Amino acid sequence: MNLSAYDDSIVTVDKTKTWINVKSKTLSSHQIKYRRYHCLLQRYNPNTDDYNYYIAMCDSPVKGRTFVHNYHNNNGRVRISLAPIWNNTSLVKVSQDINIEIRLVEEQDDGEIYQIVDI
Repeated sequence: MNLSAYDDSIVTVDKTKTWINVKSKTLSSHQIKYRRYHCLLQRYNPNTDDYNYYIAMCDSPVKGRTFVHNYHNNNGRVRISLAPIWNNTSLVKVSQDINIEIRLVEEQDDGEIYQIVDI
């Protein structure tokens, strides 16, 4: 039997990259620079007729936005709860932990903005 034309059905999560923990609805990443606060943002994209989602990382909260205090685990990964946007994205269909792509969109002295690409 030749199995070379088939992929494994068990997805292995590379925890050195950015990944989603489905059970806790959190994003864990070594790629995101640690800052004290984060804010989940969205922007409408008329090309896809859907929203793009972003993570703003800041040293201090910005007035008019809801910021949450950040945490990182013993391995230095930044952990961010995606529960507030979970049901508005395709993550609601995910049944096991997966790697996702994030992209640095903007960087300044007091923070960065990352786009969550794969949701």
